[in-house]
Amino acid sequence: MAPTYPFCGGTLSRHPVSGQISSTSSTRPLRSEGRRPLPRRYLVALLLAGLWFAAAPAWGFVLLKLEVAEGPGEPAAIVLIANDGSRQQITDGARHGEFIVSEGSAAGTYELILTSGSVTVSQSVELPASGEVAVFFDPNTDPPDLQVRVQEWQTFEDDIEVTARKRAEPIDEVPIAITAFTEEAMTARSMRDLSDIADFTPNLDFSVSGGAGGAPSEATVYLRGVGQIETGIFADPGVGIYVDGVYVARSQGAVLDLLDLERIEVLRGPQGTLFGKNTTGGAIQLIPRRPSREREGRLMATVGDLDRRDLQLRVAGGFSERLYGSLALASRNRDGYLRSLQNGQETGGENRDSGRFALRWLADDQTVVDFSVDHHRERETALDQSLIATFPAPLLEFYNRVLVGSGLTPLTDAFITGDLGTSFSDFPSRSEGDVSLATLRVNHSTSKFELVSITALRDVEYSGSSDFDGTPIGLFARTYEQTQDQWSQEFQLSGQARGGRLDWLAGALYFEENPVDDALTFSTTELFPLLEAAPDAIYSPPGVPAGLCDPVPTPGACFGGAGNPLNLAFFIGDGLLDLTEIETTSWAVFGEATWALGDRTSLTGGLRFTEETKDFRFFTDPRNQPARTLQDSDRWEEFSPRFSLSHQATEQTMVYLSASKGFKSGGFNAGRSQSRTSLNPYDQETLWAYEAGIKADLFDRKLRLSGAIFAYDYDDIQFASFLAVDNEIFLVIQNAADGKIEGLELELEALPGAGVRLLAGLGWTDTQYTDLRAQGGAPQKGVIPKTPEWTLDLGLEKRWDLSQGGQLVGRADLSYRSEYFNDVANSPQALQEEFELLNLRLAYAPTSERWEIALFATNIGDTEYREHGFVSIPAGVATAIGGRPREWGLSFDWRF
Repeated sequence: MAPTYPFCGGTLSRHPVSGQISSTSSTRPLRSEGRRPLPRRYLVALLLAGLWFAAAPAWGFVLLKLEVAEGPGEPAAIVLIANDGSRQQITDGARHGEFIVSEGSAAGTYELILTSGSVTVSQSVELPASGEVAVFFDPNTDPPDLQVRVQEWQTFEDDIEVTARKRAEPIDEVPIAITAFTEEAMTARSMRDLSDIADFTPNLDFSVSGGAGGAPSEATVYLRGVGQIETGIFADPGVGIYVDGVYVARSQGAVLDLLDLERIEVLRGPQGTLFGKNTTGGAIQLIPRRPSREREGRLMATVGDLDRRDLQLRVAGGFSERLYGSLALASRNRDGYLRSLQNGQETGGENRDSGRFALRWLADDQTVVDFSVDHHRERETALDQSLIATFPAPLLEFYNRVLVGSGLTPLTDAFITGDLGTSFSDFPSRSEGDVSLATLRVNHSTSKFELVSITALRDVEYSGSSDFDGTPIGLFARTYEQTQDQWSQEFQLSGQARGGRLDWLAGALYFEENPVDDALTFSTTELFPLLEAAPDAIYSPPGVPAGLCDPVPTPGACFGGAGNPLNLAFFIGDGLLDLTEIETTSWAVFGEATWALGDRTSLTGGLRFTEETKDFRFFTDPRNQPARTLQDSDRWEEFSPRFSLSHQATEQTMVYLSASKGFKSGGFNAGRSQSRTSLNPYDQETLWAYEAGIKADLFDRKLRLSGAIFAYDYDDIQFASFLAVDNEIFLVIQNAADGKIEGLELELEALPGAGVRLLAGLGWTDTQYTDLRAQGGAPQKGVIPKTPEWTLDLGLEKRWDLSQGGQLVGRADLSYRSEYFNDVANSPQALQEEFELLNLRLAYAPTSERWEIALFATNIGDTEYREHGFVSIPAGVATAIGGRPREWGLSFDWRF
């Protein structure tokens, strides 16, 4: 007879052969029962159909006349008369009725007069600064039909200026591999938070929720194979995140809302010279919008699947001639997409509120003062993990023997649901946080130099609890409270010399932070009371066959029986208390200069010196031994140079070579262990990166292309892995290996005409460890986690002008990732197979463009994938967090 287990007012039955679990609960059906992921061939077919649809001739939506009936020898002509009375004439020639009248014309208001034979019509027209204005004329209609179409959208999506080198430059002139997103580009891609940029950036993985507590606001970022999988406060990230020039030091609270942003810049490759610590893999910059004198407002509302209710408001304008302000508010609410079969709890929901207040003061003609305050609040659940595999391990085997011996259910693959959207977790799930950032930025400019001062304070408070085994059995769970405060002061002095042929920048930075983690860990919680209740010392140690203690116990070697001192190894009371506190002080001086060797060639050189000190304190109360406090401190210092040579091969093509060094300081290990006598320090890691790239505008600015090839020498890589010491499992960071990384990236944007925009990004990364020297690390010839060999994103946008006025915009975005591992050890259970995500969006805006309504769907194929995966070899379990399923929404955007 199949065993049954009570849950949620019903029962679970386990099939005696297959081990699969069936339910008699009256709760709603499993998500997997309603999921029908589209096969890959259907997704590809859908995208190809969209390409054909976009390129096809005008359907019912396009009512513009592309052919005109002109009489023989009667070519139509256009005359543009500007406000100053100047005239410009354009003849139809071979265009056959389609005129592009903005080429060679300054932006502004013109009187357009069209003559064809004896027919003359006129109309006022506004020519844009970029793009095209197409005129269509049919003299056979009565009255004559003149149509004007403004095509300002016919510009590159990323035709913007960036500040990758601490000064504003066109993106196609910077010798760095950059992916940039404007506010409009983020909206068009249906992005909801910072993690979504990974779907549209080559060689980037941005996962939410890490090992420190399962919080959906924890960021795990890998860029070109460089990152850090552990998000605890004792581990530093490998990719730096910056908000308005201020470094976000902790992973907690780093999955930021896209509130009041002008753009996002993803800088690939080490950026240590100008950006500093922990940018070994690269940097992600969030550039906020600045208030201006112009009064403006914007209201955005979204409703959708899982009872989604989002609202965002921004108002801005001038208080006086020299004082401007803006206020942005956002609220995000959504039900959970993960569900426990044990108690029906839903997790992965959203309950977030954000706000940003900014002031800009023009103190005088040379000085601009910007002040801003950001606050983020969340009160939501953590992301519960689902059990995906069990395998032989001494601790799990011992645990199950005791459970079975006491008549209880063991932890086996019977708790594998086969659906990442469900689990058997019964531990309370919670994630609550408050993050505040205050920034004061002062720019003082003269004819010779610019001085910038950036002062910032950031405060983080997070608390939560989550289950790490996905079962009702208490193998491992954790509650925590984390705080962090940081402040920094940066000065930048920049200018030009040698008649503008030399651009230079020098600066200094002081930074300090104090993160604290107060945690209660619950591990094998059932063992101690069960061992004490056993009739005698009948359980052999973990990993030792049961025959040692049966039928005659071996004195001093077997567990069980009231008062047996060996039982105390599993005594944790109401949880094992750990308190970790770090004080970090860092200062740096840096400089960079770009010298124009000629009209086409520039040489850039930069250097940064960093000194960082960490004071570490770890308090633990193991309950069965005296509490202890471990302390240590250390200092690291490093030079981070950068060199690049760029050459403007043609007016539209730039090529470059670069070499740069990345650096991340060492640290100390936190994490429970009753037998620890030291903090197990680890050393700094360094990386030398070599890159060659190209950026080009081709085919009369109808195709923009950027590409890069790179090779990294990666030394003393800091990797986190689980180790077992004296029957205990704890996470330790080690300088586990050296490595080699090489790869390429290719991004393009094409404007083939007829309202079509095509975007594509391709990334290839090959990683390999060259020297393994730590326990629990990766296997020989292993690969770096969170790094698929291939990444691909494709975007298609089609615009239709409607005869009634207004515009319809359709958008499809496909993101593909080849297989990769979610852990350092390259465990088969942590392998994420290749997958793709398809998003669709259809929007309508009137001619005034004052408002827009859009219908969208994300992950329309309902692809199941892992947001994160965890494997504990000592514990014998593997778990994973499922990514978001298919969701739809309806948004309204009003500008006033």
